[in-house]
Amino acid sequence: MLTLKKSQLRAAMHCSAKKDIRYYLVGVYLECASNGDMHIVGCDGHTLFAGLIPAPYVQWTGEPQVGPWSMIIPLDTVKSALKADKHSIIDLVAMPDGRYMLGSTVFSPVDGSYPDWRRASRWPAAASEAGQYDPDLLVQVNSAVKEWFDGGSKWTGYLHQFGTSSAVYTGDNMTGFSIIMPYRANDSDIRPFTPASYK
Repeated sequence: MLTLKKSQLRAAMHCSAKKDIRYYLVGVYLECASNGDMHIVGCDGHTLFAGLIPAPYVQWTGEPQVGPWSMIIPLDTVKSALKADKHSIIDLVAMPDGRYMLGSTVFSPVDGSYPDWRRASRWPAAASEAGQYDPDLLVQVNSAVKEWFDGGSKWTGYLHQFGTSSAVYTGDNMTGFSIIMPYRANDSDIRPFTPASYK
């Protein structure tokens, strides 16, 4: 059916929910658009990663599955499949009984509707004030985008801030990006202490 780079799935995993009552977020979302583009998405409610494989570069192992169609691959399935062998690519195969295989891992897609990630990925209007972000989430979105672009240990992306709106974290092009939500408004006046004189 489809051959994917493991790094593409790992990128989305960085931003997928690990445990959430919104069970449909605990997975990696694959979406084939009507024009043949493939999108790979992960979201946990605080961050979102979206990657694009343009239609000419989607690697079908057989007859292309004409879009639009989508599926949510359970997160445990993705983890197991990625650990099962050391190749850099992995096949997604449809089985006759309606289930699928990711590598050697058999699974049923998550039965649920994924959120409209396109709405979340619109770039907001710029604002004058700087946003404040959770450092752990910044590491998370950097890891996701770095994985997508096969960046090395010293690779870093670009954070586009839009004031108190969400920020967009990108690489060298927009085939992969992450969204990060800022801290909620905080009225407290936190300032560094005033150092005593050294003399």
